Amino acid sequence: MGFLSQLFSSAKHGGTPQNATEPVVAEPMQPAPVAIDNTPVSTYQRLKREAAALLDVAKYEEASVIYRHALAENPDASEAHLNLGYVLKEMGQISLAQESLEKAATLDPNNFDAHLLLAMLFDVQNQPELALHAIKQAVRLEPKSTRACDIYYILLARRQDFEAIQAHAAAACDSSDNEARVLLAKADAIANINATGDLKGQLVSKALEFLRQSLALDPLHSPALMSQGFLLLTLNQTEQALASFDAAIQANPSDGMLQHTVAEVNRQLGRFEVAMAHLQKAISLPPDHAPSHKLMGDLHHEFAKYSAAIVCYEKAIAIKPDFVEAHIMLAMAQADSSLTDAALENSRKAIALQPDAPEVYFGSGNVYLTLNKYPQAISAFQQALRLRPNYTSALINIGAAYLCLADYASALIACRKAIALDPNHLMAHSNTAYCSSFDGDCGSSDYLLLAKQYGQVARTLAKPYTSWDRLPLEGRALKVGLVSSDLLMHPVGFFLEAVIAYVDTEKVEFHAFSNKVSADPLQASLKSRVKSWTSIMGLPDAEAAKLIYEAELDVLIDLSGHTMGNRLPLFCWRAAPVQATWLGYWASTGVAEIDFILADMHCVPTHNQDQFTEKVCYLPDTRYCFTPPGPLRDLPVGSLPYKKNGFVTFGCYQPMRKLTPQVLAAWAAIQKQVPRSMFLLRGKSFTDPKTQVELMRRLTDAGISTDRVRLVEGVPRRTYLESHREVDIILDSFPYPGGTTTCDALWMGVPTVTLAGNTMLSRQGVGLMACAGLSDWVANTESEYVKIAIEKAARPKELAAIRQRLRQTVFESPLFNAPGFAVDLQKALWHMIQSSTPS
Repeated sequence: MGFLSQLFSSAKHGGTPQNATEPVVAEPMQPAPVAIDNTPVSTYQRLKREAAALLDVAKYEEASVIYRHALAENPDASEAHLNLGYVLKEMGQISLAQESLEKAATLDPNNFDAHLLLAMLFDVQNQPELALHAIKQAVRLEPKSTRACDIYYILLARRQDFEAIQAHAAAACDSSDNEARVLLAKADAIANINATGDLKGQLVSKALEFLRQSLALDPLHSPALMSQGFLLLTLNQTEQALASFDAAIQANPSDGMLQHTVAEVNRQLGRFEVAMAHLQKAISLPPDHAPSHKLMGDLHHEFAKYSAAIVCYEKAIAIKPDFVEAHIMLAMAQADSSLTDAALENSRKAIALQPDAPEVYFGSGNVYLTLNKYPQAISAFQQALRLRPNYTSALINIGAAYLCLADYASALIACRKAIALDPNHLMAHSNTAYCSSFDGDCGSSDYLLLAKQYGQVARTLAKPYTSWDRLPLEGRALKVGLVSSDLLMHPVGFFLEAVIAYVDTEKVEFHAFSNKVSADPLQASLKSRVKSWTSIMGLPDAEAAKLIYEAELDVLIDLSGHTMGNRLPLFCWRAAPVQATWLGYWASTGVAEIDFILADMHCVPTHNQDQFTEKVCYLPDTRYCFTPPGPLRDLPVGSLPYKKNGFVTFGCYQPMRKLTPQVLAAWAAIQKQVPRSMFLLRGKSFTDPKTQVELMRRLTDAGISTDRVRLVEGVPRRTYLESHREVDIILDSFPYPGGTTTCDALWMGVPTVTLAGNTMLSRQGVGLMACAGLSDWVANTESEYVKIAIEKAARPKELAAIRQRLRQTVFESPLFNAPGFAVDLQKALWHMIQSSTPS
């Protein structure tokens, strides 16, 4: 799911850099000194101390009253006028704030903070000449103040006064610096100016000009080469940037920090092997560098090499015991390795090291999410938000945790708050669409609007290709790209494996673009069956789109939709002339550049085609083709549990987020009318004590007798399949039914009662039951769902007969007919190409 892809980053805990165009907080008046030799503290000093205390806790109105009392005691105190001006500015009383600050500057012309705040105040009021005059006074007083210089540079940049910027940058240099270093200082000063749009482009060009002049004088100066590389990256000149970084390394190969920085750049560009090589070099150089061990752990973690990651994080912590980020990432790797106690212990250590850092609680929340401890995750994210109310990532992930607990309202509130903070945050938009699909009160038109909003934001971040050079289609195989992070032991992989095996490679060749690396056997199998396999994990969209475009595909297919690890923004680049979505999602993506969605008539009747931004391309029988469970395909079905137990056991293997109040209400009605019946619920989080308490509370509130409910944890695939021998009937969830779990149940001889809705998602069970010849197990209303479950439970002989024949029935059905499905898919690919006219 998309909402779980936000992980703890290596951002420093000291806060984000100050934006030069935003208000800079003035230093409050210093606390009053302690009286010495029993000399009493003056009234002015006492008032000053009281005001400072109020200022520390942002009680501005109370502080303003006391500052005025202090000024009554000492009218010529410049510092009191300064702080009163700051307080008034924070209260929005701009003209009074300006009056106080001007008084402070008049009383003390050398009051740096007064001039600085006046510059910012004039800038906010769009008075550039007055702002420039004030900031010049501040810079005169403190020529090397970063805060003052940042504001000075941005004001000069708006006037396009580059000569003044250059002059000040040169004056700020050490008099002993040679010309090459002076040019570097000028370049860095210009490059660091906070600007956007055309102005930013002009500044970058000017900075690059100075860097080239600097490097002409000193070609082996590593800092200049590094600065040049970073600026070239901002222009998307990746190859030139990497060449500049390589030159910096060659000039100074024994600099471990330089090796580390270049490794980080390569990691961000998805060049993981190159990044690892630089890190190996960095840790071989003295002194032993803890951040390099931590970064190496991050790389191992991304490749799911959790044991290796744990070793690296432990080395980083051994060098630097207070390395908070390493503690959190160690906890994450341990959580991914199911080392629950160790993960929680390291999470607690990180919090103890920095109890006031919101990032630490964010990281701790992610550890709890990984361990399926959702209430604890919510508590951690809430603490992060208390410390930083505008923490977008924490809002997104608290939404994830609420969704996992089936609290759809709270999940959507969190997603919408994230969008309010950052209207262009793609993950927030994607998660909003995803979460709404679980909400039975969200209509198809409401969902489509949310999906379209996502598509509109994604489109603004892309530069679409407009032409594609392709050989004529006659006489060659179609080149079809598959984009997914789920080409492994995952439902997408299970459905895809057999299809790829049976596609005629002389007619269609598949090229996989994987967003996740795994060592599992299914990924190895899929790799062996495709024409090419390219990892796009970690690659920026522009780089990944370029790779896909250069593969000269005829069709590019998304297999993820809005689920975790998706690369939907890539499709806005239109790296292939025809684009489609299939298999991994159940609704419109909202991305206008995706031309088609592959579906069947069961899931998308013709009257529901308006629920998509994509055109519906119909497969004749089913949009799914399930692969029998490999070496486990011969597991015996077993006899009907009812024969042994004397009562019916209803089962549901869906996660808690699918168990809506409507589902639980239907189950309560079924339980009341099927005497002695038991419910077996299996899920990854169902044995976590806090989650279990919450689920049991909801079951009780719905009117379900919990003494007739068994909660069972998630287990390995073999045990999970064998557990169907304990279940007589599966009860589907709605409006989000099962997919893979329903197919698994059919294979193990267990039929499913499902409810037909009005969307592709909610009709998923309809198609599966039709393929299995069990259309009489499909309800059209909630009351009919209850009625079918009760009636089927009363017919154990019929259940036993179904159990014995069901595997063979579904094996011979379109659902398991991989050769037939492969032919249908080939026809659909040709249909999309022939009917598509991309803009």
